[in-house]
Amino acid sequence: MIERDDLDGLLDRFFAEGPLEIADDVIEASLLTIDTTAQRRAGFDPRRTLAMTNPARFGLAAAAVLAVALLGTVVLPAVQGTAGRSPSATLGAAIPPSNLPPSAIPSIASSPTASTGPTLLAPLGYPGTGTIVFARLHTGRDDQATFMIDVGGSREASLRVSVGWGGATSLPGTGCCAVLSPDGRQVAVGYDEINPGRGAGALAAGQILDIGGSSPGSPLRTIPTECGGCGSINNINYVPSAWSADASLIAAEVWNDTDPTRDGINLAPIHGHDWAMQVTGAHPDVPVAFSPDGSRLLFVRRSSSGSTGTLMVASIKTTKGVITAGQPRAISAAGEGVYVDGYFGPAASWSPDGMRIAYAATDATGSANAMTVYVVDASGGTPKAIAGPAAFITFARWSPDGTWIAFDLPTGGAGTHDEYVIHPDGSSSTNLTARFNPGVCCGRWAPDSSALLVAGTAGGDDQSDLVIVPVNGDPIFQVTRSPAFYTDFSWSPATR
Repeated sequence: MIERDDLDGLLDRFFAEGPLEIADDVIEASLLTIDTTAQRRAGFDPRRTLAMTNPARFGLAAAAVLAVALLGTVVLPAVQGTAGRSPSATLGAAIPPSNLPPSAIPSIASSPTASTGPTLLAPLGYPGTGTIVFARLHTGRDDQATFMIDVGGSREASLRVSVGWGGATSLPGTGCCAVLSPDGRQVAVGYDEINPGRGAGALAAGQILDIGGSSPGSPLRTIPTECGGCGSINNINYVPSAWSADASLIAAEVWNDTDPTRDGINLAPIHGHDWAMQVTGAHPDVPVAFSPDGSRLLFVRRSSSGSTGTLMVASIKTTKGVITAGQPRAISAAGEGVYVDGYFGPAASWSPDGMRIAYAATDATGSANAMTVYVVDASGGTPKAIAGPAAFITFARWSPDGTWIAFDLPTGGAGTHDEYVIHPDGSSSTNLTARFNPGVCCGRWAPDSSALLVAGTAGGDDQSDLVIVPVNGDPIFQVTRSPAFYTDFSWSPATR
């Protein structure tokens, strides 16, 4: 617990000795990272934080993370308004004790596997099938890597790349960004590499690894397989972000730590061809998802603040081996902000038939205190609000069977976020975790639409574990037992 006077002194020294000029929008974005919930919307993207080698770029990200870590349960006064900016809502309020009866908190007595680690949030031993893939980062350890684990919580295994680009063997570990293939039997990951021949850039390339084959976790190929003399991959960070439905293309977010003209979306064919560079232009664009038929790519164009941006769509064509993109079209309205980072996961999704898009966005002021879930025709038109507005609704995820859209929001007055589902027409909004004490965030669907995989915690986001929440009200189960930041997690139908 930090005393009030200590916090005041710390802030006074920071503003006296630190940067003298900080833009209003940056200040507001930083303040909004501090929320009242056990699942704080920190806007923390380990992918970029770990890859930032430029101290000036790292500074604000580090300050935001430090602020979240320091404030914890400190009660802050209402933020005073500054010129050109409206006062923010009260931030950082202490989490009051839960008013739920003990019977509402899942018992761990019936867990089929005894806990050998921290106190469980829910029983282990989910009875379903499949494999969970995720990236995990422990606070203060700089150890982000990717893993797979059975849905019941057993057989956790690291997905580590043993040999990098051009035979490089100086590999600190597999970095992040696990993206499943359409059939869920393979996974693309971004990996860290120290290779003097490549120049600066921490996330060197991507590699495809096996999940459901004869040797789970074994590397199959590096992407891109060709690099046009390698000029296109030198001095860049490479993050696999979306896989086309026919498994022919991987869309990657690419950026250079010091040269923004190198930023963009690159498309890497899986088999034997050079990649298509900056298909949507030299912009800080982040791929979200290919349409089900592979003809369009949904992506977010980051704003100057980096944590949100404009949701856009572009057509993708391949003609005689040459990949091109059409002129991008904005989906979200001017001023709205769509979140993009590995912790929250994709903020938008396609309907299974590719006819509509669901997304979560701030209002036109850009305030994360008023976010709404929208559904819009993929061909254009006026978005229809189906949930919200509320603080920090950071994603809208369509179920594989098309029945539900998942999102989460703060409810109940206890400062925690709950996981919700709602029909695409806005009916039958259901709180799936109303009687689950920990806060939850960022659900990803089971392949059969029966449940959601979420990050859950009774503390800060860096103390989360993965939890499975069935849609039909069946008991909630825990998957992992290593509290940390969990990012880029997903559920494969493949069974090892």
